[in-house]
Amino acid sequence: MCVGIEYSLGWIYISAPPNQEYEYTSCGPTGVGAGEIANKIENVFVGDQLYQADGLEIKLQVDDDSGGLLTSETLEVHYEFFMVDLIDVTRITIGAVPRNDATSNDYAMKTKNILLSILSPYGALPYPPAPTSNTIPSLPGVTWKDD
Repeated sequence: MCVGIEYSLGWIYISAPPNQEYEYTSCGPTGVGAGEIANKIENVFVGDQLYQADGLEIKLQVDDDSGGLLTSETLEVHYEFFMVDLIDVTRITIGAVPRNDATSNDYAMKTKNILLSILSPYGALPYPPAPTSNTIPSLPGVTWKDD
């Protein structure tokens, strides 16, 4: 019902149509935490279709060791993710992995475009037809049966 792909500083989750509204399993992030949350929109190609993906940029409010507010650009504090619903109700979510050794700028420069390029051929390639006795090469001593 859910497929997850991790690459470098990001991830993609694809939730199949039967899992609409996460009926069987959660697929992707389940919460964002407390802090500054800004709505974002990203244009995303999935196959040959252009979709508008709704997203969030999150800057968490985290206390440092002295009780003050931590200001950081690391991905565990400042990150984004986007969701797009395809025509067949497949939901694709794309975003940054929460890490303390990389920044949101690192994600934008090194990973985000790669994740978007992974999505671009999704659904664009037709499934090959099922093999039949006419399309499978003959092998000595083997008889193919079509059901």
